Amino acid sequence: MKLVRFLMKLNNETVTIELKNGSIVHGTITGVDMQMNTHLKTVKMTARNRDPASLDSLSIRGNNIRYFMLPDAIPLDTLLLLSSLQTTDQETKVQVNGWIKSVRRQKNVTFVVINDGSCASGLQAVLKPDITPHNLSNGASVRFCGGLVKSLGRGQTYELQVEAADVLGECNPEAYPIQKQALPVEFLRDNAHLRARTDINAAMLRLRDSVLRTLHSYFETQDFLYVHTPILTSNDCEGGGETFRVSPYSSPPPEQSPGSNSHAEFFSQPAYLTVSSQLHLEALASSMSRVYTLSPCFRAERSQTNRHLAEFWMLEAEWAFISHVGDVCHVVEESLKNILAQCQSENLLLWKDGDEAKLNSLEDAARPGHAWTRMSYTDAVKELEKHHASARVGFEFEPTWGRALQSEHERWLSERLVGGPVFVTDYPTSLKPFYMRANDDGRTVACFDLLVPFIGELAGGSLREERLPQLVQAIHRHGLQEEEYGWYVDLRKYGSAPHGGYGLGFERLISWMSGIENAQVVYTLAYTNALSYPSAMKPGTPDVKTPIPAPYGARGLGYPLAHNARSKRSWASIVILPFALAIILGYITFIAQHHDTSHHDARATVDNRVAKLPVMGYNTWNAYHFGGKYFSPSALFGMTELRHYCQDAGYAHVNIDDCYSERHRNADGDIVEDATKFPSGMKALTDKIHDLGLKAGIYSDSGWFTCQLYPGSFQNEARDAKRFLDWGFDYLKYDNCAVPFDNITRENIMGRYERMANAIADLSQLSGKPPLILSMCQWGREQGWTWARRYGQSWRTTDDIDPNWQSITKILNQNSFFTWATDFYGHNDMDILEVGNGPLTYEEAKSHFTAWALMKSPLLIGTHLPSATKETIEILTNPEIIAIHQDPVVGTSISPFRWGINPDWVSNNTHPAQYWSGESQNGTVFMLLNTLDEPADMFFRLTESPWIRAGRQYSVRDLWTHTENGTAVRNFTAHAVPPHGVVALLLQDAGDEPEGLWPPCAVLEWCMSANGSRFDQ
Repeated sequence: MKLVRFLMKLNNETVTIELKNGSIVHGTITGVDMQMNTHLKTVKMTARNRDPASLDSLSIRGNNIRYFMLPDAIPLDTLLLLSSLQTTDQETKVQVNGWIKSVRRQKNVTFVVINDGSCASGLQAVLKPDITPHNLSNGASVRFCGGLVKSLGRGQTYELQVEAADVLGECNPEAYPIQKQALPVEFLRDNAHLRARTDINAAMLRLRDSVLRTLHSYFETQDFLYVHTPILTSNDCEGGGETFRVSPYSSPPPEQSPGSNSHAEFFSQPAYLTVSSQLHLEALASSMSRVYTLSPCFRAERSQTNRHLAEFWMLEAEWAFISHVGDVCHVVEESLKNILAQCQSENLLLWKDGDEAKLNSLEDAARPGHAWTRMSYTDAVKELEKHHASARVGFEFEPTWGRALQSEHERWLSERLVGGPVFVTDYPTSLKPFYMRANDDGRTVACFDLLVPFIGELAGGSLREERLPQLVQAIHRHGLQEEEYGWYVDLRKYGSAPHGGYGLGFERLISWMSGIENAQVVYTLAYTNALSYPSAMKPGTPDVKTPIPAPYGARGLGYPLAHNARSKRSWASIVILPFALAIILGYITFIAQHHDTSHHDARATVDNRVAKLPVMGYNTWNAYHFGGKYFSPSALFGMTELRHYCQDAGYAHVNIDDCYSERHRNADGDIVEDATKFPSGMKALTDKIHDLGLKAGIYSDSGWFTCQLYPGSFQNEARDAKRFLDWGFDYLKYDNCAVPFDNITRENIMGRYERMANAIADLSQLSGKPPLILSMCQWGREQGWTWARRYGQSWRTTDDIDPNWQSITKILNQNSFFTWATDFYGHNDMDILEVGNGPLTYEEAKSHFTAWALMKSPLLIGTHLPSATKETIEILTNPEIIAIHQDPVVGTSISPFRWGINPDWVSNNTHPAQYWSGESQNGTVFMLLNTLDEPADMFFRLTESPWIRAGRQYSVRDLWTHTENGTAVRNFTAHAVPPHGVVALLLQDAGDEPEGLWPPCAVLEWCMSANGSRFDQ
């Protein structure tokens, strides 16, 4: 039996460590915390009450004693892994293997720093000329033998006096990619096989190793069984993400559809790379009580950000006989605190030059006895709404109950509100997958997301639905096929027990601990869809392909039929190339002609015979919302203001928003109106509206449910479009809530709106009636202004509006950059008017209305008209502003020509563009907006607007005072524009400007006479 004895001094205390075949027999020291683990064959000692940056530690591992500790306690980052020891106890003759980090040659000596990856710092080796190989260079692998002595130089405690040196593997210094200077991640993508040679990637690998060991140790103490789960699966855990499909490389992929159960499949059914082990872990937990796994997962996300990986590692655990989601949170918290405490020294190098605030946050999170905050989703949204309403600059995405929390919300909760990790629990049912157990309130599920500073979501878990009837209902409610989850459902028939679990992204954990957000650094050999591997590292078989999502693939094409021929690139390539190009061009043409998201051709046209001009009308949401105050027919017919004032001004639509229906469809699958709110039915309502000379609008959603969880229209587009037309509606507001998981839709927002647009177009063709006006309420997502006019007549450009000045300026700022998208039959929708609501002043309401009208946004009144003030009615019915809005000759929006306070073309939600102009059939329109909190004179040169001709003078009409204000020559100044106020002008050509004006040109830079004389302005 081999016995190795170490003797060392730590702070003048002597400790003896004896190991027999790697098992720890004895270890004592005073004033030092010692941690022993005979299973992992490690011992670590750390001096108490010392600053973490200067801790002395000892780590001994393995049967052959991989770490050699010298007297006087060398700090951890100077320890070197030695392949073998030439002597024991105090002998210093050693043999060292490693790679050269640097070479410094002098006349009589050569200094070489080598490192073998076991620690951060290298060992300085000193070589005399007679033993120095000629081919020493950075990156070369070497073996040095010699004596380890105290160094006389600065920067290291010990150095190796080399007596024999061998170069085991040469490295061309000119071609070696890993040089000493900092290397960008983009460069390392092309040298992934050498990433571990960099200090930061090597340190990251050691940190991952330490975290893994600590994780396994923790779960062992908690009696969890470590298990392996399949990498190849037949499902994707419902909503886990876009999957990679697997087929043999040696044969072309099958031509059957992805869901076919054909003998052509290699596995007799489609196979995918797993995105989660949860469902399999649930099956094992139903027998073994407590199980966990750490395994690779794969998601075919077409993202090239530094936070996305195609392959990543997931820690997942499931256990039975728990009845509260707090029990799951407890395990997550305790395991992570254990990791933060145990892996502190391994993490210090990565924080050497890191963000002190982030490091302090980590240390606070690891503090014993400090419980992490827990709050419900409902409370979290209330806090977010409070901040959004009061902050000078709110969130980009407005927080609303029933909508998913965005990254900015998650980070604000953890970084600003809590200042540390926070468990957000009990999310709405519509936001979470089918397998989560429903709470008693019927609106939420027993789940949590763990949010941590600077990262956002780190882990997520829940109680699982163990009750068979409720699970089946949930599957159907989410639009899934029960047979696809047959074995999962079957588990509930045989001794189903309450159980729960969670998943934690391992790379996100490492990112949080290290302060490094780039996933391609955190995972050294990360495979992303932007990463280029050397061909030798590319997987050979099986061939893994990403399915073509529906929006990008033509109907019936299935998967790509071509395979890469990695050899045979000779003359055959030249012969094949013209044919390949022809095929590719034909394929692209086919795609362009058949591009769709709903598996039939897009048939919406540019004008669709409706809504040439932006819609004007009344929408019920801002004033009535839902509940007991809900809009009713009696409310409509009692609105004399709407009928006598607004209708005469051009407001022709009455649009009913969310909450008008029953909670469930009828037995035939149709949406049913709420009989208590509409006792005579929808058809009677629309008939009455039409009798008043108005048009009727209705609401639905592109997801499973509306934003208030009434039936949505996803997968019922044709049925619902017919229902709305049969009811007599002319207009459809189509929202963006309760969106199905990606594996259900296989399309983006554009695809879901195309489905309804096509249903409307089909119905119009069959019925011979004009199509429903389609108002797309997609909250500005996916840049609707670039594509939406092919499907509908208006598209939302931002999140929801609020009745305050900050919201008005934010929306105005965002829309200032894509005014070009508005014209006849297609309009940027800046959301429902808030004139008459909230704390808006008279001047702010005028500015709000003027901007919305002159930018040709739909004008939908959103205030409670029976209680509207005279000023509100006057603003809403300004005939000269509305005349520009409804101009039958010019359909374009005004646009900024100068930003004013804010530099031109720079986004600023507080101070958007101030100087705007546009054309109309009667002249040039100007809008001057004072975003300051005090009165201001606003000056501009006429020719700053592209619609003004130089050398002409213009009459000026004020569209709010309804007065003629003389003639403008070259310049105009609006004096004392009120705070947050607006000036709207119509300038009409009044002939040539007076003779003899100086300077001879009104342009901003320079001009020239016929004889070549130049004049600089």
